[in-house]
Amino acid sequence: MAGAQEFVEQKIKEKKVTIFVKTWCPYCVKAMKVFKELINNGDLDKSDYEEVDIENLKDVKCGDIQDYMAQKTGARSVPRCFINANFIGGGDDVVRLNSQKKLATMLKS
Repeated sequence: MAGAQEFVEQKIKEKKVTIFVKTWCPYCVKAMKVFKELINNGDLDKSDYEEVDIENLKDVKCGDIQDYMAQKTGARSVPRCFINANFIGGGDDVVRLNSQKKLATMLKS
């Protein structure tokens, strides 16, 4: 799991927003949609955003990433969403923060 930890920590430092997803997951789709709307609205630069599909990685196992996410965030489920390397929650959390206009504020900090 050390490889998963290093991978996750590196990914969340590379971009302002990093979300770990499985592309078929409805909660992931929900979160990705919100972030894509923020990109379209100009609240998030596309170059500051990355979706990491944990099922299609070559060097790190999906299960190892989910095990590390359980340690880091308290749950293995996806999506796991980070802004400025801080965990903000999953799909429902992203939707809620966006509806409360808090997500755009977090992106500006």
